[in-house]
Parts: sequence; C-alpha cells; structure tokens
Amino acid sequence: MHVRELLDALAFMRKLKQADAKRVVLAGHSYGANICLLAAARDKKIAGCIFFAPGREFQQYTHLFEDHKLKLFGRSFSVSKQALREWMENDLRKALKKVRKPVLIIAAGKDAYVPFPTLKKRFAGSNAKIVLLNGADHFFKGKTREVAVLALEFSEKIF
Repeated sequence: MHVRELLDALAFMRKLKQADAKRVVLAGHSYGANICLLAAARDKKIAGCIFFAPGREFQQYTHLFEDHKLKLFGRSFSVSKQALREWMENDLRKALKKVRKPVLIIAAGKDAYVPFPTLKKRFAGSNAKIVLLNGADHFFKGKTREVAVLALEFSEKIF
C-alpha cells in the first residue's frame, strides 16, 4: 500500500457512521511502518502510530530494484513507477518531525534487516518510544504475543 492509498482509505473510513475518526492509530510492519509514518506526517487527525520493526530509509533499498522489480526475501515483486518515486523522494526523518502524536516503535533485537543501533539512531530525538524485544527477529517469530500486548497497552494509553 502506498501513502496516497492509505490516506484515501482513512478519508473513506472517516465518512462511515460506525467509525470513530478520533480513535485511529496507524500500525505497520517494516515497509508498511514507513508508509504509516509518511501518512501520519500528512494526516494530523491520527491519534498515534505503532511501528513494528520499521524498514530502512527508502534510499537504502535502491540496490534491490531492477527493471521495476523489487527483489526481496528471495522473491520478486512488481513495483509501479509511483511506488518507486515515493521510495526515492520521501525522507522518513523529515516526516517523523511532523508527527506530533504518540509513536511506539517495537524493535527486534535480532533484526538482520534494520539492526537496532541503526533504528535507534534514526529515531533519536523524536517523540517515539522505542521498545526492544531481545531475541526477536524482523518478523517477531515466537514473540507475537508480546508484540500484541505492547501494541494494545500503547493504544489503551492513548484513549
């Protein structure tokens, strides 16, 4: 999902009578966390964000692209020109400075894709609370219950 699509989905959701537009927390994993960050920087109505093992800065992925294909995790994914442009033009650090709502980052201690020191440096000086799960890999294998509890507790504090 790309930023524009996420913002469109939020606009649609806010029109629904059964939705409480003031209680929206964006959550995403890896690349999805980066997309949520960019959306939260543009949408000031978001109540908070939860990022699970956020991905690298987009520019650090350029070596994975070839002929509009992203080669990742042993698979090849088609990538639109729009998505590629978003990857290269967006600065996650600048976006983070625009997010004024609570942010929880759940980091994986054994993340081979975005090592914790890199993640910690990227979010230093922000309003983000970082929780490190030692022993967890990028996908939180065997730690999903802990991740869910952290996310739920964070969301409850916001509301």
